[in-house]
Amino acid sequence: MDKVLEKKVIKWINQDVSKNDIKTLEKLLQAARKGDVEALAELKEAFSGNVQFGTAGLRGVMKPGESHLNKSTISRAAYGLADFCNSRVSNPRIVIGYDARYHSSEFAKDSAAIFAAKGLEVYLMKKAWPTPVLAFACNNLNCDAAVMVTASHNPKEYNGYKVYLGGRIVSELGQGAQIVEPTDKEISNLINAAPPANKIELADSGWLYLGKEIVEKYLFSIKKLNTTQIFDTLDQKIKDKVKIVTTGMHGVGGEVQIEALQKEGFYNLVKVKEQAEPDPAFPSVPFPNPEEKGTMDLALDYGRRAKADLILANDPDADRLGVAIFDPYINDYRVLMGDETAQLFIEYFSKIASGSDAFGSSIVSSRFMNTFCKTKSIPYMQTLTGHKWLARVPGAIFVYEEAIGFNCNPQAIADKDGPTAGAVLANICALYKAQGKKLYDILDEHAKTFGLYKQSQVSIRLDSSAKIVGLVEYIRKNPPKSFDSSEVDSFFDMSKHDFGVLSTNCLVMCTADNTRILVRPSGTEPKVKFYIEIIMPVKKNASQAEIKSVRQEADKKLKRLNEEIEHLAN
Repeated sequence: MDKVLEKKVIKWINQDVSKNDIKTLEKLLQAARKGDVEALAELKEAFSGNVQFGTAGLRGVMKPGESHLNKSTISRAAYGLADFCNSRVSNPRIVIGYDARYHSSEFAKDSAAIFAAKGLEVYLMKKAWPTPVLAFACNNLNCDAAVMVTASHNPKEYNGYKVYLGGRIVSELGQGAQIVEPTDKEISNLINAAPPANKIELADSGWLYLGKEIVEKYLFSIKKLNTTQIFDTLDQKIKDKVKIVTTGMHGVGGEVQIEALQKEGFYNLVKVKEQAEPDPAFPSVPFPNPEEKGTMDLALDYGRRAKADLILANDPDADRLGVAIFDPYINDYRVLMGDETAQLFIEYFSKIASGSDAFGSSIVSSRFMNTFCKTKSIPYMQTLTGHKWLARVPGAIFVYEEAIGFNCNPQAIADKDGPTAGAVLANICALYKAQGKKLYDILDEHAKTFGLYKQSQVSIRLDSSAKIVGLVEYIRKNPPKSFDSSEVDSFFDMSKHDFGVLSTNCLVMCTADNTRILVRPSGTEPKVKFYIEIIMPVKKNASQAEIKSVRQEADKKLKRLNEEIEHLAN
């Protein structure tokens, strides 16, 4: 066994604060010394460098060692964050939330004890609640920072440490949003300079618990948001007819989503019982992400049986919202792409927007919002990927990104927010029901007015960051000449462009027939994503049969493009 690695492991064991992790590492070390190849490989992986802190905070597999998430790495992260806050303001105030994943409450309580020992004023959520509740609390309590212990939609082996800044640290646009560059590097340096975990002081007390009252304040902000001239005209009898299927996807959003709907007057609700209670094992889904194919199958079955008007699925920390509705063109329920769901919101928010209200979407989202805003003379801003950037859109009334992340309440919450989006969408559904229409009619009306915007995505999973970089670099140096027999007439490398304040590793290719392909490494998973969008012309007075024909042609075109990109990537 390599002596440098052996010394590194022994040093970590002597500084670790988890008895279970120490036992695991000691067994691996003994096995590796005897020539166990698998044990040696596991140790090499666990000690391949400090777990990286970036603009998404920490995100990683929960295992022992410096390269993973565990009590020791979380303790050092909390210590470094405390040093950062103390360096910026006096007596900083911080709020901590957590989801129902393995070790989330433990990591949150350890953080509270470290923050208190470092002199911070600390609020700790009393139980596991959604990320949007934590993001709301950050601004509502005028906190200088906030931490959410969650890995959002990642598999069960993962956890994470999302960091928000607000209060006196960030007082301009983006107050209460997740950190951005270069702040992440400042905090990362302080984490790396933190003492060993067993040398970090933990206070026995000194924090205040936040109970259900913070959830009630959050729910009140949703109710206040939905008090508009349009929604106030809705009769309760109409709302009673709106049947909604909900699922919390084994996460912490199920109860809060239902409460948000009920406060809006929607009681005709059907819970997906198998996924209603928090369960860190996520037993009914391979990936707890409503975006993943097949993840909403159980909810779709419930929807079919109930003949639901709307199916809502929160991811485990409830910052995202998956939506399914009945599609008349396939005579079945279908999960909408994030860009399609956004069209439902865009139509509504355009009706209540004042002259100063603005829309925003990310660089990988559909071009539809920009086109729509131009025709309506609504201010629009495109940002880098992530709600940490969308939170900085001046005067925003609605912002979104295609990965089913919607913020319908930017003035109160600087992050994507599933339960709020679900409550707003229920009202939009009731509004159309009162007019004898369905939600799908919005998509058809938009297709006839603006053309059919249709999206697809190809994700290429790779087993190393080097391969991810290599694939993007190959395309950068060897851009395709055409896609689906249409010539590429523009190639844009965003890494060479100052996008407001930063460049980003994203390639954009557009063809003569208005197809757009974006290539970008994922920020949270080991894969390269290809975002595909086509725009198909639709006649202004197209019949339903004609629209169906266009949609079928669009699906065929997207299938060809998907196959072409998969071949390119391999």
